[in-house]
Amino acid sequence: MREFTARFATAEEIEHWDKHVTANPNGGNLLQSEAFADVKQHFGWKPLHLVYETADYSSYNLVLEKSFPLLGKLWYLIKGPDVAGVEDIPGIIKANREFVKRDKLGVFAVKMEPDIVLSGEARDAIEATGVVKTPTCSRTTPQPCWTSLPRRTSCCATCIPAAATPFAGPSAKALKCTPWNPRKRTSVRCMR
Repeated sequence: MREFTARFATAEEIEHWDKHVTANPNGGNLLQSEAFADVKQHFGWKPLHLVYETADYSSYNLVLEKSFPLLGKLWYLIKGPDVAGVEDIPGIIKANREFVKRDKLGVFAVKMEPDIVLSGEARDAIEATGVVKTPTCSRTTPQPCWTSLPRRTSCCATCIPAAATPFAGPSAKALKCTPWNPRKRTSVRCMR
């Protein structure tokens, strides 16, 4: 497993964001672009620019962040992380966990949609990291996505079914969650 570090992009990197994204190992994706980030910020998402680095390459990824009361922040890497191969996904997940914990970012889940061919080997490599596979989220998302949750937390973030409750932790024991519904355009709702 390659070791990665995660950090936020510098102002200079953000200024030339699209150039960095197209230099990613798989050539980038329109859904990682600055133009897409501008669109999503008008719909309740906060765009963040995240850089994963290893000795061999850097990967520039758009992260969409949404805050939920009592839970914290959900990070969504749409069509990301952009990696050279599926064998790099465990290193990216580890880097995310360390980054979120070290910088106390308050992230309760990271949803990823790596643009890789989903084979049995790929599925095994990803699921061995402890992430939870979520079902296909919509008709426009052909591949499954994975959500990285803290080890002791069980939650329904975006595509995770309501049966994934109750929450771990003293302040959240009585919470019940309803799943995201694309037809009603609702987000995760948590109720006592």
